[in-house]
Amino acid sequence: PEPDRPIAYVVSSLKGATLGTGQNQSAPLAVRYDDTAYSAHGNYGVKYDLAIPLKNNSNRPLNASLSLETPVKSDVKSETMTFSDPPYPQIYFRGTIKVTTEAKEPAERVRYFHVVQRYGEMGRPFITLPIAAGQEQTVRVEFFYPPDCTPPQLLTLSTSAAVGSAHE
Repeated sequence: PEPDRPIAYVVSSLKGATLGTGQNQSAPLAVRYDDTAYSAHGNYGVKYDLAIPLKNNSNRPLNASLSLETPVKSDVKSETMTFSDPPYPQIYFRGTIKVTTEAKEPAERVRYFHVVQRYGEMGRPFITLPIAAGQEQTVRVEFFYPPDCTPPQLLTLSTSAAVGSAHE
């Protein structure tokens, strides 16, 4: 994406928190009792295995960053998400994310990140990759959606000018 115009992908959404997508990603319940939640569970146990192609079409070096975010629940379609500062104390996501990147030596680089997100928290990048002008790279993100998490979450890709760039 253009710098300061991140792109976010919904990882888990609910009937009452589709983040404007209209996508209720809760699986249908086989049995429902009158006093139980309805479509209020996440994609528990689902493995996400995403290959994200990153290409710098600009004439200056950029940094591409990935973060997990837990916005305030909403069904409103909007260009922006709502976050809380400070975030609420409840933990909504706790899990390990595996990231594989291309590197000169060795051929691939694997890193693991333990991410903890509170409700309403705007995520800090768990990885930032420099991408030279005109270059491309693929980053692979893998994780299981943990069974004790509460939706919604977003996987957000953002870019910024590389520090020390002549075009800053």
